[in-house]
Amino acid sequence: AIISKYYSSFIMRVTTTDQYFCEMASVSAAPWVYGLTALGTEGEWHHHACVYDKDTGVLKYYMDGVDVSGVDSVAIGCEPSASAAQVNLGAHAGGSWPFGGALDEMFVISSDLSATEIAQLYNSQKNEHAPLVAYWAFDEGSGTTPVDSSGNNYHAEFGNNPSWTAASKVGSGALNFDGNNDYVAAYPSID
Repeated sequence: AIISKYYSSFIMRVTTTDQYFCEMASVSAAPWVYGLTALGTEGEWHHHACVYDKDTGVLKYYMDGVDVSGVDSVAIGCEPSASAAQVNLGAHAGGSWPFGGALDEMFVISSDLSATEIAQLYNSQKNEHAPLVAYWAFDEGSGTTPVDSSGNNYHAEFGNNPSWTAASKVGSGALNFDGNNDYVAAYPSID
């Protein structure tokens, strides 16, 4: 998983058939959307965003500022549950569905963005949207605690052993995940 909240809210990951995948879940419904059918070229940075509009029930997947949603599932009123589950970056709960590659500039925004706003976000390479819930720049370069720069104190801790790298798209660093069992867990849980 690229980012997930254990069994209760959301996940963005790459499937075993190399499709990008988003899911929003609640007690009563789980809409999902698939993105592209193949991954980008190894070594290239890409911007990914999932946007769920709870009023229309539509979940969209964007890559590099463009809507690449393959299959939409609509479930009006689906809203992630507010559970105490942690948010994981780089893998799902317990290290399942591990992501192999580097992640940089991860953030969670609590409002649905329009296609225009997603394109602006991609083109600016800056996080200027509110309300910002969590933001990990991954610019620390050392240690085992990626800091949440949103001001909401969702600081994270390494699970297993992701590694810092200076190779990044934005800022001065990123995190490499081995695709086996590396992850970063954010506490307290993001609601």
